[in-house]
Amino acid sequence: MRRSQGINISEKICAKCGKKFIAKENAYNRRYCYECVPLVPKSGAGQRALIKKWALEYKGNKCEICGYNKCSEALDFHHLDPQEKDFNLSDRNLILDWQVIKKELDKCQLVCANCHREIHSKEKKGDD
Repeated sequence: MRRSQGINISEKICAKCGKKFIAKENAYNRRYCYECVPLVPKSGAGQRALIKKWALEYKGNKCEICGYNKCSEALDFHHLDPQEKDFNLSDRNLILDWQVIKKELDKCQLVCANCHREIHSKEKKGDD
């Protein structure tokens, strides 16, 4: 950390986009640049909402099966192989680095709630 015009600043690398940025005073633990996250959500719910927004964008913002895209709350991340699942993306305690989250998203398919239920129904019945 160095001082510039009386303000403590620290050069960091954004965990989302990889760009270098200067963390301002009192933002020493900031992990994302000001372009990716202009205002850091204070609540866990706000952070989870931001991560879900990024995750939806990363996976295409629509159901990979039927194309549904009207309501983001109706879109789920379905792990293609439950054995490879390292963590649940909807975990209330999820405060991870974006690169770690992307690796988990790569193991998933973005599906609408209806298609997700159909997938699990077929799994229970043993249908392919």
